[in-house]
Amino acid sequence: MIQNRHTVAAIMFAAAFGTLTHAAATAEVAIGSKIGDVASARDMQGNVRHLHDFEGQAFVLLFVGIDCPIANLYMPRLIELEAEYRARDVQFLAVYPNEPEAVDRVAAHAYERGVPFPVLKDFGQELAGAVGATRTPEVCVLDERFVLKYRGRIDDQYAVATRRPQPRHHDLTAALDAVLAGEQVARADVKADGCLINRTQPNLTTEPLTFHRDIEPIMQQRCQECHRKGQIGPFTLTSYQDLLDNVEPVAEVVRQRRMPPWHADERYGSFHNARRLSDGEITTLLSWIEQGMPQGDPADAPPPRNWLEGWQIEQPDVVIEMPIEAEIPAEGVLPYRYYFVPTNFKEDRWARMAEAKPGNPSVVHHIIVYMISPGRASLGGDNESGFLVGFAPGSDAVKLPPGAALRIPKGAEFVFELHYTPTGVPQTDRSSVGIVFADGPPKREVFVNFFEHDDDLFIPANDPHHSQRATFRFPSDSTLISVLPHMHWRGKAYHYDIEYPDGTKDVLASIPRYDFNWQTTYQFAEPLEIPKGTVVRSVAHWDNSHNNLANPDPSRNVEEGLQTTEEMMLGFLTYTTDEPVVGQLPVLKPNPFIGAMFKRLDKDKSGYIELEEIPKPMRAALAQEGIEFGTGLSRLGVEALMSSQ
Repeated sequence: MIQNRHTVAAIMFAAAFGTLTHAAATAEVAIGSKIGDVASARDMQGNVRHLHDFEGQAFVLLFVGIDCPIANLYMPRLIELEAEYRARDVQFLAVYPNEPEAVDRVAAHAYERGVPFPVLKDFGQELAGAVGATRTPEVCVLDERFVLKYRGRIDDQYAVATRRPQPRHHDLTAALDAVLAGEQVARADVKADGCLINRTQPNLTTEPLTFHRDIEPIMQQRCQECHRKGQIGPFTLTSYQDLLDNVEPVAEVVRQRRMPPWHADERYGSFHNARRLSDGEITTLLSWIEQGMPQGDPADAPPPRNWLEGWQIEQPDVVIEMPIEAEIPAEGVLPYRYYFVPTNFKEDRWARMAEAKPGNPSVVHHIIVYMISPGRASLGGDNESGFLVGFAPGSDAVKLPPGAALRIPKGAEFVFELHYTPTGVPQTDRSSVGIVFADGPPKREVFVNFFEHDDDLFIPANDPHHSQRATFRFPSDSTLISVLPHMHWRGKAYHYDIEYPDGTKDVLASIPRYDFNWQTTYQFAEPLEIPKGTVVRSVAHWDNSHNNLANPDPSRNVEEGLQTTEEMMLGFLTYTTDEPVVGQLPVLKPNPFIGAMFKRLDKDKSGYIELEEIPKPMRAALAQEGIEFGTGLSRLGVEALMSSQ
C-alpha cells in the first residue's frame, strides 16, 4: 500500500515538473493584462521571489540566455540602462528562462558580465508564461501596478542577421519613458528577434533502476554527510523509507541544483570535497522517481557508510570544551562571544585533523577556534593568522594531506569565537574542538593565513554591486591546500585569481553566488605547487540594496566589523611552506589596564564585555584611547588594538 501511495506521488510530481511531457509553449498574454502575484522565480540563493514583492515605479523583465549571442551583445547596454533608470525608481530583473541552464551557470554568466540587479532562474518558465515572453533577449515593461505595458525587443541594433552601428528605434527606453510619464506606449508589442526559450526537460532513462543498486550510493556519497542523525539536515536520508517520505522536496532541490550546497563555478579548479551532483546522478534520481521508486534487492546495496557518531574526523585524541556553558537569550542580535581555554600542552603538538563541534547546533551559527601563545598574542602577521579550525553549516573539518600538520605551540590558549542566533526560546551551548595529532613533527608545516581588502572596506548605502580587491604574495615556495572566502550577509560573489612569477595567470576559484549560510572551504583535489613571489588577487562583491533579502539595513553605509550587520572580506589560504619551521607565535606583554578592566567587568569570564556592562564614564575614556566598542568589547580585540599603538 505504501508503495502504491508513493508511486502515485511520483507520477503527480513528474507531471508537475514536466518530466513526463515537454512543457507547452507560452500562451499569448495581451498588452494591458495585470500580471498576478503567483508569478515567481528563484534567486541565486534559492529564495522564491514573487514578482509583486519587488518595488518600483516601473519594472523591466529582461529574458536572457547564456548561449544566446544577441542576448550577450545587449547585456552591456542593459546594464547601462539599469544604472540610468535606477535613479527614477525602475526595477530591472534579469530572468533566465531556459530549462537546461543550471543555476550555477546562470550565476557565473551574470557575474562575469557584472550584472548589478537581481538575477532570477525561471524554473518551469513561470515568469515567461505570465508575461508571454517567448525569446531571449526579450523585455517586458510593467507599470507600478504590475500591468503589462510593453513586450518585445530592446531596440533594432542587433538581430539574427543584422548588426547596425547605432539603433534607429529605441523601443525599451521609449516604453519606459512613457510609463513613467503616465502615458500610453506608442508601440507596445514589438516582436523580438533572438533565440527561442528552451523548455526542453532532461532526457530521462528508461533503463530499470532500483533504490539499493542505483540511488543509495548517491545518497551515501552526496547527502548523508548532513542528512543523518545529529547533523544539520532537516531529515535523515539513510534508508529507503527516509527517501520515500521526503521524495518531493528532495526531487525539487536536486532538479533545481539547490542541494547539495556547492557554490563554486565548476569550470575553475578541481576540489575533492565538491558536493555537486553530476548531470548523470540527477538524471538517475529523477528517472527512478518517474519509474515509481522501486526498492530492489537489498543485497544490491553498497556497504553502509561508517559515520563516526558526532564527528567528521577520526576519534579525537583530545577534546577541549568551552570553559563555561553559554546562555543564549530567546531573541535579539547577539555580538560575537569569546572564550579563552588553556591547552596546558607542555610541548608543541601537531594537528593533522581538527573539528569544531557545536554543543547546540540549533543556536550556533559559526565557531572559529584561534590559538594564541602565553601573553595573549594578537592575530595576523606573515604566515600567522592563529586560525585552527572553524565551523559553519555545511563546513568541513580540517583533514590535512599525509606528511602535513598544523603546529599548536606549547602553552597555547584556544580562543573560541562564537556567533549565536536566538531561536525564540532561551538556550544553552557548550561547544568544543576535537583534535587528532600526528605522531611527531611533520615533513611540512601547515599555515592558515588570510588576506584582506587592499583599501579600507566601505560599502555605500543602497549599492547593489559594490566591489573591492585584495592581494596576497607568497613569501616562500609553498603548496596550496585550500581556499575559503568569508563575507557577511551582504556578500554576493568572491573570486580568486593567481599570477605566477613567470607571468602565467589562472583562476584559482570562483564563487559567483556566495551564500553566508554555507561557509565552504574549497579543498583542491591535488595541492598546488606555488613558487615564491606568486600573487593571489581576489575581488569580492556585495549587494547592499533592498533586493538582498538578507541585508540588515540597505540605508546605511557599511564598514568593516565583526558583527554580521557589518562586513568583512577575508580570503583564507591553507598552505605548507618549504621554509624551516618557525618559532612561537608572536607574544605580547599583558596590558595591566586591560586585565584589570576585564577582571572587574567580565562577569561570566567569557573574554567579552557586553555594551550594557560598560559604565558610561568608561565608554568616554575608551573612546579617548581610540578603542571602538560598538556592541561590546572582546579582550582579544582590545589587546591587539592596544599593542599596535
